[in-house]
Amino acid sequence: MPPQRGKGKNQNKPNPPLQTIAPWIRMYFAQHKNDRQILDTLLLHHIDTEVYGLGYTKFRQMRQQLGLNGARQEGLTLERAKNNLDTLRHVYPGAGRDEMISLYLFEYRAKIPRSIVVRYFRTYEPEAFELRRHKRFVRHRFWSAGTNALWCVDQHDKWKVTWGLCLHLCVDPFSGYLLWLRVWWNNSNPRLICHYYLQTIEALGKMPLITQSDPGTENTRLANATTFLRRWHDPQLPTGTIQHQWKREKQNVKPEIEWSQLRRRFSQGFEAILEFGVREGWYDSLNSIHVLTFRWVFIPWMQLELDGYTNRVNNKRKRKNNKKLTPQGVPLDLFERPEDVGARNYAVSIVYQPKANRYLTAPLDYGRPHCNPGCQKGICPRQSSRDVSGTTIL
Repeated sequence: MPPQRGKGKNQNKPNPPLQTIAPWIRMYFAQHKNDRQILDTLLLHHIDTEVYGLGYTKFRQMRQQLGLNGARQEGLTLERAKNNLDTLRHVYPGAGRDEMISLYLFEYRAKIPRSIVVRYFRTYEPEAFELRRHKRFVRHRFWSAGTNALWCVDQHDKWKVTWGLCLHLCVDPFSGYLLWLRVWWNNSNPRLICHYYLQTIEALGKMPLITQSDPGTENTRLANATTFLRRWHDPQLPTGTIQHQWKREKQNVKPEIEWSQLRRRFSQGFEAILEFGVREGWYDSLNSIHVLTFRWVFIPWMQLELDGYTNRVNNKRKRKNNKKLTPQGVPLDLFERPEDVGARNYAVSIVYQPKANRYLTAPLDYGRPHCNPGCQKGICPRQSSRDVSGTTIL
């Protein structure tokens, strides 16, 4: 019997309810994935294909029903988009072409054609094209075993002296996923850095095999916490070892790259806002009332902006680089589903709530750097970091 024409693969299967897949469609649309990529991901990870079916034409109808239009469907022109682009350039003066496309989508929920952004730069910022130069540098290749095999942390003090703001981040180097990017008036308190770490693994329900940082005292409790929790879950780990790596002299390279990107793509516009307030006399760093009020008002607002930046970085596919050893793709996808690119997830599942164990103690040999030669002999002047039993508080 000849096959019947007109019957597709979804002939006997209903389409999934739109409300169940709408959040995923919006998320993948924001990641600049095309219709075919979004549909394939939905069918692979979010739709029960034994019950439901979804074809390309019906998917496009669903996307348009959600108000998610492509760049051509938006029908934007340079004249219509100019005001929005001017606003973005005021806050992000160092953003390039691809960054502006991503910012436009996240801020205005609309895709803008690349040609319009290029025309905008050539018309209103012709000097920006002249500033781009090819530079020669020594290239080193970074290798990581897989997702959650290593987390790298680092602090950023460029705003500390002028405005009293301190930044701190953690990145998974395999996927490029930013685990946290925080602002506070201090980033040298070991308890604060350890709190960032414990808060993150509590939210994720998993932790890395090892962590990595500069050899500063602010990272000692994070190193202690990682080692303690790793030994808690794997008692067979060798005694006397730590599950943390110390890197010196810019060897903690992945966070340094992220700080460089932040300075180029984010910081310039906000520094201009802060400098304007200082010039106008709104803020005096020698006035305690000004300082405390500034922290109370500005830090929560800046944290919201940094959260938006983190969301954009984690959901934007980075430019392809054939010289990289780590896989290419959207950081969020690589972090959550490394098996899609043939990689492995080395995360250690948390079998208990770290929140209830934040005040547990760890032996002194858990990797705290010695502050002086006497510390190596068990005589440490930092008595404030010990309890009476001779253990270090996490």
